[in-house]
Amino acid sequence: MTQVVPSGQVLGATVEALDLSRPVSSHEIETLVQALGRHGVLRYPKQTLTASQLRDFAACFGELEVRIHRANPCNDRLVRQHFAPIPQYLPCQLTVEH
Repeated sequence: MTQVVPSGQVLGATVEALDLSRPVSSHEIETLVQALGRHGVLRYPKQTLTASQLRDFAACFGELEVRIHRANPCNDRLVRQHFAPIPQYLPCQLTVEH
């Protein structure tokens, strides 16, 4: 059974006993949505997921917005055609992944 353990801080909780590599039930999603509303941030430790499994889990919370950027997204914005383009009036933001 899924357990949500508060961090003891102002924000955050850890979700335990939930294997995200398998399909998540609607009851589990409802539990997570309520916990997210209550704690603001959820942590899912000890998960080993493929990109597809991560995508499938994230899609449980709504439509995914996917953007593909080239090396310098400020100069060359490449967005998949079936998604809305980035409005030109928004400042460019570079996301660095570690």
